Amino acid sequence: MIAACVALASCSVSNGISAVDTQDEIVTSSVVKPVAPEGVASTDAELIKTVVADSETTNTLAWQNPDTGNKGTITAIDNFIGSHGQQCKKFQTTVDTFMGISLYNGETCELRKGFWVLSWFLKEDG
Repeated sequence: MIAACVALASCSVSNGISAVDTQDEIVTSSVVKPVAPEGVASTDAELIKTVVADSETTNTLAWQNPDTGNKGTITAIDNFIGSHGQQCKKFQTTVDTFMGISLYNGETCELRKGFWVLSWFLKEDG
């Protein structure tokens, strides 16, 4: 019985590892590495990144995440070319949650055609 449990546990660990190894995303030190958002739901950060990346304008944009109930306004979008020639956008956004409204600054860059990542996403002190 114990041997069967150990065997099953090692299978689940090796399956989890092989799933990580099969990702087709390659990130090197010469490109921007994705970051985890700080103090905001990861699905909110992903939605904000997508709205900014897909936007053709630098005007104010609204976002809303039906999964979390959070929403906000994206402003101060600044398009620029990153240090490695990639398209990037700096932005500022509010994040309105049941805990209140916070202000965040962030940057997203296109690593490859259509694949944008958050370079940084930080809550503004104040």
